Amino acid sequence: MTPRQASLEAAYRAAVYRVDAPEGPFILRVGQSSPEADALLRRHGHACWAYLTACNPGSVILSSEENLARSAQLRERLAGWPFLEGEGSAPDGSWPGEKSFLVLGIDEAEAHALA
Repeated sequence: MTPRQASLEAAYRAAVYRVDAPEGPFILRVGQSSPEADALLRRHGHACWAYLTACNPGSVILSSEENLARSAQLRERLAGWPFLEGEGSAPDGSWPGEKSFLVLGIDEAEAHALA
């Protein structure tokens, strides 16, 4: 693993991924289970999910305008899947918040295809 890859992995693991659920917002974290996400899956009859963003691809910061446009395009491409909006962010403020989507029922291959 390169130093950049190690740094990015550490940043992704430190980040918080908020989900704006109707029952109230909750946080996802890499490597940690989420009773809220599990309950959401059960309520909607799904077994898998992915947390996606179109912002700052390749961890290269884009303008707010570009990120908004990319997020709108991703939202359109999610037609057919149930999803909730949210935001991924660095707790220390070292990275701008990224509009994101928790997509229910999407498997890993479909999520990678969207990416």
